[in-house]
Amino acid sequence: MELMLNELSIEKADNQYSGSDIAVNFAKTMGTAVSKGYRKIRSALSESEIELADDYTLYNWLVNNSGDVMIEQIIKPFLYGVFTTPFIDEENEEAEEEYIESEFYFEDTASSFPKTECLGLSSAYIADSISISFPTLDIWKQEQLIITIEHDENIATGEVLNVHSAACFENNDVKIHIEYHQDLNLTESSTLPKEKKCHLTSHHGQKELKQLWNRLKMSPYVVSALSIEWGGKTFVRKTNEDGKIEIVLHKSEREYALQIETTGTNQRETDEIAKILIKKFDK
Repeated sequence: MELMLNELSIEKADNQYSGSDIAVNFAKTMGTAVSKGYRKIRSALSESEIELADDYTLYNWLVNNSGDVMIEQIIKPFLYGVFTTPFIDEENEEAEEEYIESEFYFEDTASSFPKTECLGLSSAYIADSISISFPTLDIWKQEQLIITIEHDENIATGEVLNVHSAACFENNDVKIHIEYHQDLNLTESSTLPKEKKCHLTSHHGQKELKQLWNRLKMSPYVVSALSIEWGGKTFVRKTNEDGKIEIVLHKSEREYALQIETTGTNQRETDEIAKILIKKFDK
């Protein structure tokens, strides 16, 4: 996955020391991005064109030894080789066409930021990606940036998710965006079906629920189960981001139910496992 550099956020610091601090924060942000699956920053500018201070670029910061082991060995590596140009993926003809056919601008009247063409933000919008900004001004410390899109005589607005620090990746909208843009790789349980546990309370429906469990436990994505309050008109009553799914014997008179624990680690994975279980067992 790729982040898109918001080049409008580049603002030269008063001196190289402050410029270096900006670079360190940027690298930490990218370090967290890497842990989330991002490998590239698509940019209109190369490292040598990103000015952190007078006569001091991001490239200078990368190649000059600071003497700080933490910065040199842990922080800087996250920025080596991550920048790629141009700001629009040339292999994506639809993206190129969308950019050519419209004009994209950013403006913030509250902070007197004038209407300005935005390359990185437009790229993020078109690619449905996330922009990464240097937090040089308060407007770049927002986790959602609004751009203006002009096409012929039509004017519209677009929303772009934005990160400016490592903490931004805890934002719920950012987390959901990443969740649904990563490759979906479902994990299978290492527990054998005969060793999977199901706790049934002493009420009616144990026979029916045990029969259901004997089928469900054969799924490699099911870990365990317990009986819960009955009721529901569909096989899957509810899914949760922690991997739990509520299953209902909706064709039975009392609509007995099980809460099963699956290998899902987020809402997207759990929903996908639920689809698999419906297809296989809702018969």
